[in-house]
Amino acid sequence: MPLSDDVKRLAASQTSKIVDVDEVLRAIHEVMLEDIMKLLALENCGGCGFNNCRDLAEAIARGEEDPVKCIKRREGVKLVVDGELVPLNQFTSKMFVQVLRGLLSILKGVPKDPKKVFLEVDLH
Repeated sequence: MPLSDDVKRLAASQTSKIVDVDEVLRAIHEVMLEDIMKLLALENCGGCGFNNCRDLAEAIARGEEDPVKCIKRREGVKLVVDGELVPLNQFTSKMFVQVLRGLLSILKGVPKDPKKVFLEVDLH
């Protein structure tokens, strides 16, 4: 998972100071967890196999799991580009859903209220 701008800013601000490296690493880790938690449903349902959302976020931060492991995640859209998951924020996810609903509503043969849609696009 690429580092967010917040993590990059935090790391850059700490390099000009004499600080405890462990403290900096803990701070960066916490910002990473906050970013990851934004992708999860935060219901602590256990449906992912972890006791709570923070445990799942910790596993994601270690590279052992993927945000899609959260079965109730807020993200209504899973975007995979060339085999890599691209995390979307809530606004972008909602935009994808609204645009796709609009397009589907004018197509013949598509149910009135589809629940799940799989779309594969070859951009060549």
